[in-house]
Amino acid sequence: MLIKALLAPLFLNLSFRPTAVALLAAIAFLPAAARAGFSGLYVGDYTGSADVVYQVPVSGGTPTVVDTFSAVDSLVFGPNGNLYVGDAGTASIIEIQPNGSTFTFATGVTSPASLAFDSSGNLFVSQNSLGNITEITPGDQQSVFASGLGAIHQIAFDSSGNLFVADSQHSVIDEFAPGNSTPTVFTSAVVGPLGLAITASGNIEVSDGNNGDIYSFTPSATRTVFASGFTDPLTLALDPSGNLYVASFNDSDIIQITPGQQQSVFATGFNQPIALAYTPVPEPAVSTLMLALAGFLLSFLPRARRKLKLGRLHD
Repeated sequence: MLIKALLAPLFLNLSFRPTAVALLAAIAFLPAAARAGFSGLYVGDYTGSADVVYQVPVSGGTPTVVDTFSAVDSLVFGPNGNLYVGDAGTASIIEIQPNGSTFTFATGVTSPASLAFDSSGNLFVSQNSLGNITEITPGDQQSVFASGLGAIHQIAFDSSGNLFVADSQHSVIDEFAPGNSTPTVFTSAVVGPLGLAITASGNIEVSDGNNGDIYSFTPSATRTVFASGFTDPLTLALDPSGNLYVASFNDSDIIQITPGQQQSVFATGFNQPIALAYTPVPEPAVSTLMLALAGFLLSFLPRARRKLKLGRLHD
């Protein structure tokens, strides 16, 4: 409402109307997470009683409390910019809006170990204790997408819509092609896969709870060791710059690993961090807004020049 009030005078002035339209369009295309509320890394921390979701600033440092839940298992940002929390204690998926409001998105979801959205806005939930993957439509219609998978942990979609699943019981990364509920084995070159994240280039980052290594697999399943020395590296997350974040269940630190494989402590002071999600903030949208603002300011120049010229004529 405030933005509309500020821009209303521009619409009344024909010379400024095109700029105002461009400015409103740029703001409208910003994701909800970029407009207000969310930024940086979000961490679900297991405490044994009321689990906590924290927010860590983009630059790292001291976490702040977002909310508490019965038993946080998983976190993910949805296509609408809201943060979704898998709560094992209530067997539900909770949705958090940028203004902090929360409501129940789905119920009856046992052991929601990991969450991932497909390109159509359907939410996929890996249920560790059941060996199932459940699909939840935007209209809250639930169905079992796949079953009999073993002890499954983190899941993620690549840009082509393939779903990858870390299965520590069978020591494999399974791959589901779009629309296909029967998996194929992407790789078995990992003993205890837990965390899984997919880079912009399509590489699949996998943490191995057996030896504490983090592997990077190319789309053709060629494996290299990306990082090592972790204890129970349970969950992975990537930011828009390609930095990888590692939450180890028995470590109070969140570790950041740059694309150049440089490790540093990004945040500390957690009890047993169990879930990660990084705010998706597409830079092009922000750039578009900045350009629109610049265009608005530049639109004053011709008018100012005309006034200056008229003033000289009167002199």
